Amino acid sequence: MKFAALLTLAAASYAAACPAKVSAAASLKDPHHVAYTIVVKNPTKAPLSINMRADFFYKGKKLMGGFENLIATIPAGGSKTFKGQEAFLDVLKGADQVQITRVRTCK
Repeated sequence: MKFAALLTLAAASYAAACPAKVSAAASLKDPHHVAYTIVVKNPTKAPLSINMRADFFYKGKKLMGGFENLIATIPAGGSKTFKGQEAFLDVLKGADQVQITRVRTCK
């Protein structure tokens, strides 16, 4: 089952400081793995270095034990696609949201 993921920057201050546009999709691959695709776009006319943390959620509750670090330099007007799967020790019932919970670098 595939869900469109809602991505938000965790704090308003990050949103104002980071011009990157983020979109994603996530699905429950099996009871212990969440498959994801996260696209980070750089709308500026200069390269953008990012270091962000993405966490996974189900029905508004954070899934404990798994997260993904997104690290890249995105060329001006370009984008970077992060694809993969995140493993969890707990048995999962679903995954319906991905959020950027921390922006470490965006310049």
